[in-house]
Amino acid sequence: MEECDLPYLDGKHYDAMHQHLEDDIPFYIDSIEKFGEPVLELACGTGRVTIPLAEEGIDVVGLDLSEIMLKRASEKAKEKGTDIKLIKGDMTDFSLDRRFNTILLPVNSMQRLIELEEYESLFSNVYQHLSEKGTFIFEIFNPDFEILTDALNEDSDKESEVIEYENPYGKGNVQVTENTDFDPSSQILDMKWYYYINDELEAVKEWTVKEWNLRILFPKEIDALLRYNGFKVEKKHGDFDRSEFTRDSNTQVIICKKME
Repeated sequence: MEECDLPYLDGKHYDAMHQHLEDDIPFYIDSIEKFGEPVLELACGTGRVTIPLAEEGIDVVGLDLSEIMLKRASEKAKEKGTDIKLIKGDMTDFSLDRRFNTILLPVNSMQRLIELEEYESLFSNVYQHLSEKGTFIFEIFNPDFEILTDALNEDSDKESEVIEYENPYGKGNVQVTENTDFDPSSQILDMKWYYYINDELEAVKEWTVKEWNLRILFPKEIDALLRYNGFKVEKKHGDFDRSEFTRDSNTQVIICKKME
């Protein structure tokens, strides 16, 4: 995965877009209390999860491919007076001289991988860096057939609203819309995100366009991928309130360990 593939404008825009996202942090803290430290967070981005873990006194390392996101994470940690270890690296190809009792991969980041070989490399790296009794926890979407059907039949020019947030640089609001296309033969959801800016001096205008894609992973598919790469699913939740996973769940929160 290349850094230019990021759908976000920069780290500050990522934080502004995701400032509402915090339900997963207490879940991760509670899980770490149960499964132990040290902790490795893959695709840590701007430290949205890493920094709160460090503030709890948790021994955590954050790894991300993007220098832009890591720079923002470092700035935020410094502002908070928090010492965190950040490493530039690819989650499918990294080598650290230690093992971890808990490895995290939050916010659907796994689905940025497209090819089977990328998933095999990811799981191989996690396996090698996980202690014998360690725990791997990650979150991915539970596919919504209504959304996928809409994407399958989407008008090529149709834009749907994603989010609107305050411009972190103080120039009005930023509106994000998207155009999607789903290919069921490859299970790839292609997306274009259109960024618009609006301030008091100018009408809404298109700012820039970001193209990116996600691999759609169905529940039994991810279970099989884990099994054939040496992991067993200990528990699958449908949300961070630890509710049971059902067909109506929006997400798959998966807790797994090495197979014995």
